[in-house]
Amino acid sequence: MSLFYEALNRRVPGDFRATVNSLVSLGVRAIFIVTGPVLGFSLDHYGMGSTLLVLGVVFTPLMGLVLVPLLLRIRRETADKKCTAVAAT
Repeated sequence: MSLFYEALNRRVPGDFRATVNSLVSLGVRAIFIVTGPVLGFSLDHYGMGSTLLVLGVVFTPLMGLVLVPLLLRIRRETADKKCTAVAAT
C-alpha cells in the first residue's frame, strides 16, 4: 500500500490530493466492510484450511496482475532517468 500511495501522491496534483486519498481510504474500508462478513461466513462453514486456500487461489493471480505492470513501469521509469542523465552529461 505504501508504494501505491507514493505513486498516487506523485501523480495527482496538489489541489486534488486530499480528495483522492480520502476516496482511496473510503474504497479500502468499503472492501473490508464487504469482505469481513464473507470471510467470517466462510470460516464458520468451511474451516480455516479451505478458506485460506481459496484466498490464496483468488489473490495470487490478482497480485500478479498488480505487480507485473508495476514492475514494468518502475523499470521503464528507471531506464528513462538513466537516459536523461546520460543525455544531460
